[in-house]
Amino acid sequence: MIPPEKLVRNLACIFFPVASALALSTPAASIAQTDFPTRTVKIVVPLPAGPVADAIPRLLAGKLSERWGQPVIVENRPGATMNIGAAVVSQADPDGHTLLATPSAPLVHRLDTASRGAFDPSTFVPISIFGETTYVLVANTAFPASNTPELIKYARANPGKASYASPGIGGAPHLVVEMLQQGASIRLTHIPYKGLGLAMTDLLGGHVDLSADILGNTLRAFCTAWYALVAPPHTSPRIAEKIASDLAAVLRLPDVVRRFDDFMMVPLTMSPTETAAYIEDERRRWQEVSGVKAQ
Repeated sequence: MIPPEKLVRNLACIFFPVASALALSTPAASIAQTDFPTRTVKIVVPLPAGPVADAIPRLLAGKLSERWGQPVIVENRPGATMNIGAAVVSQADPDGHTLLATPSAPLVHRLDTASRGAFDPSTFVPISIFGETTYVLVANTAFPASNTPELIKYARANPGKASYASPGIGGAPHLVVEMLQQGASIRLTHIPYKGLGLAMTDLLGGHVDLSADILGNTLRAFCTAWYALVAPPHTSPRIAEKIASDLAAVLRLPDVVRRFDDFMMVPLTMSPTETAAYIEDERRRWQEVSGVKAQ
């Protein structure tokens, strides 16, 4: 059992956003010549249209289209905690013309939350981590705790009484609360929803006590979330490097930086090699959140 004061130091106390843990780095400038792309590029987003995880890929798609002189479109394929969209890309031709822009869940968490099914997350070809935002723990106003130690004290005195909402089993909002429970030796009741909008509606209505959301509310930061661009298995490293280099150039554009700031996100540029190492580290870290299974 971890003392509350130590957990607070580890997670960063609420009401104060944590600093970015990722360093900004740049893919190698020398990229092997390739004629990619030769036609329309499709970026699959495994979420419905509308949220930040959809809006940012659309912004980047427009800029990449200008740079490449080819159409770049976004296709939404939501469902199964983002695994449907990921499965579509895993089966696409490995020529770089179909890509996956996604939060971490189908690349990292699926290893421990569901059967492998139609794809193996470890076989995607990493291109770049392109953004980061901060998760906050949010509570409805009637909840009898206003900071992390009070939450831990209440949950230990009332095992399973406090409930938390998430937009699906195995996604980051679910697993960051699971991490909190394991670290603090507390038990909360998980109530999964079909989307973050429904979860937040019930939170505001007092039907659930807690949830995790991206920074932008007036409550408590304790975890970061990242977004990656990956290609189908067996995609050429030269194509991955080409896309990463062009994406890095787009992410430095002043208007793109401003839009990321509007969405309370930090633009990041990583090479495919750096991205692969980072995702592998994240897989190992999240494997510690044991006992989480898809239902």
